[in-house]
Amino acid sequence: MHPIEFFLFTIDEWEIFLFLFIVCCFILYILTLRLSISGLFDPLHLTYTFTMGTKYAVLIYLYIYDLIDLYYFTLFSLYGIVFYLGL
Repeated sequence: MHPIEFFLFTIDEWEIFLFLFIVCCFILYILTLRLSISGLFDPLHLTYTFTMGTKYAVLIYLYIYDLIDLYYFTLFSLYGIVFYLGL
């Protein structure tokens, strides 16, 4: 899929993508809250939450519309789980 096709597809279905983005960011924020010092929202936490939240929102979004294979969905999801467990 060409990047332009992805952007056009996402613009058409922006409500679903926005919902997935908010849910992914919220879940990552809750999961990584234990890493913050005294509940402070430091730049590393902010960067991790929003970049990984966007990544997994795109991943779930493409999987829902059957634009990526189950193999890649599982592979990239496992990368995130292993990374989180390594924190």
